[in-house]
Amino acid sequence: MNNNIDSLPTQELFDKEHVELIRRMVAINATDDEFQIFLHHCKKTGLDPLAKQIYFQKRLNKKTNISTMTIITGIDGYRLIAHRTGVYAGLDPTLFQENERFEIVSATVTVFRLVGGIRCPFSATARWAQYCPQEPSFIWNKMPHLMLEKCAEALALRKAFPAELSGVYTEEEMQQADDAATETTKEIPALNLSTQTISVPQAKRLFAIAKSNNWDDHSIKDLFKNYSYNSSKEITLEDYDNICADLQKK
Repeated sequence: MNNNIDSLPTQELFDKEHVELIRRMVAINATDDEFQIFLHHCKKTGLDPLAKQIYFQKRLNKKTNISTMTIITGIDGYRLIAHRTGVYAGLDPTLFQENERFEIVSATVTVFRLVGGIRCPFSATARWAQYCPQEPSFIWNKMPHLMLEKCAEALALRKAFPAELSGVYTEEEMQQADDAATETTKEIPALNLSTQTISVPQAKRLFAIAKSNNWDDHSIKDLFKNYSYNSSKEITLEDYDNICADLQKK
């Protein structure tokens, strides 16, 4: 197995012995399908589960009593994935909002990605009320700004690199997941990715990627037709990441 952190490990680089080791030590209690999905994300992100760069977890929804899989990395794993794309272009200083008692309310992070040679901003805001666990750990109490900043940076990086980071969440984001699951399972319906169409900014980003990789209008239309779409207005969130990935291929 290749241990070079700058290389992109693929599923083929895990021999039978290593796959069995990952199954026993990392993806504990994973079903066969969940384990294959986990290996797929290891390949897609280029993160090594044996080096503890990416984790498999099953989280129990306390209302439905059903466990679902979650794939987790640290913020350093997110940064590594972004750097490996070759189009990550840095970030601005974090903007914090505090209330009149000087308590942190939110953190906003803006990261930059080169799109067609242009340095484009992608901003995201993480709010304390949404991300701080109901029972904050020692690190959340000691370093509240740092922890919320990590959540905001993860959100911004996922906006800038959806094809690379979709389906993988940072451990800082997931520390409140159990609380959220118990409170919102029935109140908030799940987003149907197969029917929800992409936003105008997402469409603009899609065409910017196409332009930067020398796609002409005819080729773009042919690609849309391969996904059964006649225009970008019809593209759903379910197919958006895959289409962006296809457009990144010249």
